[in-house]
Amino acid sequence: VDLLNEERPGHELRVHIVDSHTYSFIYGWPVCEAARLLRNGADEVIYPERQLANWTAVRYTADHILDYIELDKEYSIFELAIPEEWRGKTILQLDIRKRYGINILGVRGKNGLNMNITPETVLNQDESILVLGPQKAIQKCFHIE
Repeated sequence: VDLLNEERPGHELRVHIVDSHTYSFIYGWPVCEAARLLRNGADEVIYPERQLANWTAVRYTADHILDYIELDKEYSIFELAIPEEWRGKTILQLDIRKRYGINILGVRGKNGLNMNITPETVLNQDESILVLGPQKAIQKCFHIE
């Protein structure tokens, strides 16, 4: 349910019902009003502009970051260009999970996204990889500042 706020044009109240429980969140409101909204029943106050700014800041930190999804404060999924020193090597040879605690979810190439990767999957120059793991480990592994 979306309700427009007539007192504050452009500000919306959204109530989302999940499993017969009401979950409400409000977005687009001034930051200074967040505490009042939470006290008055909102479960969460969301600021899409802030989320987009955070995504943009991470996405454009380095040229080899192609996409980024923050799952929580610790874990993220990144799509990254394959580092030069990894090209022509298999997942097994790189041993990324053991060395960095990062999981490779898939490889994107000219034939689309391959989510059925194996230890024998070879990483090529014109591909990118989707990795999941702690942000700090991904930053260390891929030299992201």
